[in-house]
Amino acid sequence: MSHDDLRSLIRQVILEVTVKDVQDRHDVKGSTHTMQTGVIDGDVHYIKFSDEWSFDEGVDPSLQPLVEYLAYALYTLYGVRVPKNIHLVFDVEEEAVGIATSRVQGSMALKSASPMMIASHISAGAYVDIFLANWDVVGTDDGNIIYDRDVDEMVRIDPGGSLTFRAQGGRKSSNFSSQPSELETMFDPEKSGTGHVFKHVDLKKAAERFLSVSLNDVIQRCEAVNSEITSELTTHGLMSLLDQWNSDYTEIMQKLPYRWKTITAHAKMNVA
Repeated sequence: MSHDDLRSLIRQVILEVTVKDVQDRHDVKGSTHTMQTGVIDGDVHYIKFSDEWSFDEGVDPSLQPLVEYLAYALYTLYGVRVPKNIHLVFDVEEEAVGIATSRVQGSMALKSASPMMIASHISAGAYVDIFLANWDVVGTDDGNIIYDRDVDEMVRIDPGGSLTFRAQGGRKSSNFSSQPSELETMFDPEKSGTGHVFKHVDLKKAAERFLSVSLNDVIQRCEAVNSEITSELTTHGLMSLLDQWNSDYTEIMQKLPYRWKTITAHAKMNVA
């Protein structure tokens, strides 16, 4: 498919925009996605669609970007810094949903900062990472944190490994649980790739941020995203994908309140 053809096939799901200057990207290490760059509202965005080969049989690859979109919405609810603009996009020819995020200037944090420095910058959102079961927020390779030196801040990107999905496209199944085992595993370097950073996290800062948002706020944000996605998938006739989204959304909403209560209790102890 030529770049011109691709430009004509991609349009934004939530808000109609013009996508131009689309280019194939083949330099995304370890990615299970097809990546392009494009210009949306004058800003460069990374546009990705999940590759079918990385998913279990019967799972629509477009489901992961929808779950990732929900994770981003919850990060923003807590005031955790993520890319400025986040959009769902739709490839008309392939009938595939992807996600577009505005480019963040900076370098991958694990290549430019020590674990202690990273922890000092991301501490406030650490309980949110655990809440969303974002196992790959800080990995042992590049991780998913970009350090913006101009403003001396860390930006979380690509929470595709949050909630019901692993970063590589597999399902977490029972490993995404009502009881957040991540309160232990994500702080332990021997049990997760996040431990070498999370063991330095300021839990008081993390607690104060997490406790600033009520469970009702979380539910309302999830319901708003669900309504938005349901409307758009219905409009585009993606009923099979909608069925799968409804199943994952139901699972997420059954588990998040229990996760929230357990993490809230943990956070209150650290504030005290």
